[in-house]
Amino acid sequence: TFENITEDSLYVLIDKEQFIRALTNLMKNAEQSIPENRIGKIIIQAKKRSNTIEIKISDNGSGIPIENYQQIFTPKFTTKNSGTGLGLAMVRNSINAFNGSIDFKSELGVGTTFTIKLPSAD
Repeated sequence: TFENITEDSLYVLIDKEQFIRALTNLMKNAEQSIPENRIGKIIIQAKKRSNTIEIKISDNGSGIPIENYQQIFTPKFTTKNSGTGLGLAMVRNSINAFNGSIDFKSELGVGTTFTIKLPSAD
């Protein structure tokens, strides 16, 4: 599911390629978290809040177990059978390099929302 961004302008100063890799990684993780027997739903939202651009990527996947919360951005941590476990660590490093932040909220069996906050350039 895609929702239209109604803001007239959302400007940030970032490395485009690095940011695309970060967003692609988050969307790939969202897709992979959705069980095969569930119709997948990924929602991407962006809005401006005072001097901050907030981007949310939500899914209706399996969710993240609370015991993994502290490790989720740790390099080489993975719960998948394949992969390096570097994806979310890279995402966080990229967002931090843009003077931003990333966090998440998750509920087992319901899904996860990652929230990126970046300083607005306007």
